[in-house]
Amino acid sequence: MIIKLYQEGPQEQGILRKSANTQQTRQVQQILNNGAMFNISLVHVSVCGALLKNFLRSLPESLLTSAKLVPLVKAHDIAGFASKLSTVKSILFDLPVENYELLHMCVLAFVEIAKNSDVNLMNGENIAICVGPSLIFGKEVSTSFNAVN
Repeated sequence: MIIKLYQEGPQEQGILRKSANTQQTRQVQQILNNGAMFNISLVHVSVCGALLKNFLRSLPESLLTSAKLVPLVKAHDIAGFASKLSTVKSILFDLPVENYELLHMCVLAFVEIAKNSDVNLMNGENIAICVGPSLIFGKEVSTSFNAVN
């Protein structure tokens, strides 16, 4: 699904922002939950984006892990681009392997989408607004936040 998002997402206006077809999203989610095979070419790319965001929100702990959140936020205050970049890389390389690999794949797709913001209206800031909370907050925080609203 991330590959489809990478390949087709850049041409889809509002990808990751606009709501996907709810019925198709539920159907594909059920198929995935059952471990069944399906033809990804029949799934609209917006559904792939919605499922990715749902998956990230459903993780027991965020993809960036709570232990890395404070160091990442503090890295923002580091003077000098090279020092800041080195610190952020160090923090990200210290993530669990599975988290790092999934984050890497997601970022590749997000960068490709942002490169085509003139077509899809999704620049880096818009992508961060739409996906950032799902990368930072795990299921427990998302659940308690939803209870407040």
